[in-house]
Amino acid sequence: MPSLLSLPLELALEIFTLVSSSSQECYRTLLFLSRTIHSMVKYECLSHVPIRIGSKGLHSFADLVESCPGISLFVVHLWINGSTQHGERIIQRCANIVTLACMSRTLRSILTGSELKHCHLTEVTLFDSTYSPWSELLKLPSGPRLAGQLTHYRVHEAVSREFPAFAFLSLTHFSSSSKLDKNQMESILTTLAPIAGLQKIVVTTFHWKDEIPDVATMEVLTMDERLTIVYLGKDHISEFQAWSERSRGGKCIWTQRTEPRRLS
Repeated sequence: MPSLLSLPLELALEIFTLVSSSSQECYRTLLFLSRTIHSMVKYECLSHVPIRIGSKGLHSFADLVESCPGISLFVVHLWINGSTQHGERIIQRCANIVTLACMSRTLRSILTGSELKHCHLTEVTLFDSTYSPWSELLKLPSGPRLAGQLTHYRVHEAVSREFPAFAFLSLTHFSSSSKLDKNQMESILTTLAPIAGLQKIVVTTFHWKDEIPDVATMEVLTMDERLTIVYLGKDHISEFQAWSERSRGGKCIWTQRTEPRRLS
């Protein structure tokens, strides 16, 4: 069987990039295949890897990006569990991030300076329980700049009426989690109304039944043509899967198409 290394360099790299974008485990496997492949993919493919750092790995990864600045330049898709100073060290070093999932405290650490170094950061997911973190984040020197450059924003809570929609000048995609009914959906639409360029509203929910939609459900589903409901739970796509698929152009939170189910 011919080796991958016998292929034209561009084709081999395309294959390695596709494999790497599947997960950081696949990327790590490639690194250990051979010295030649290691040198080919170490930096070239890293920017395509959806990197997930658990709370136990934050310290060691923070040490890595600080001791090897070259690596930090190629970290583009980053998911950080937990909220510690090590997570803050990581994102402060990784200024080329495009998609970031973290706690608002971690995000706060890159907004305290007068100049926002993370000029490529356009997609943010926040998964802490702060009801309206942007009320505080916008008070920081670079808070308005970041809010103004975001195109995709997801929060793992119901959207607060205090959400400062006016600050999100470039936002085209918004997502939140909620137990939905007509009143809640009306509140969401009212809150987001100031965002002129908003094209997509995704609401994820665990509150549904595997039944055909009733009248109340259909009222919610037809309230706005931009609305998509994504049903989470057992045997359905996980939050991290939906996030990581975005980095490879797969079936992510923004492209989910599911059969309508009855809301509960």
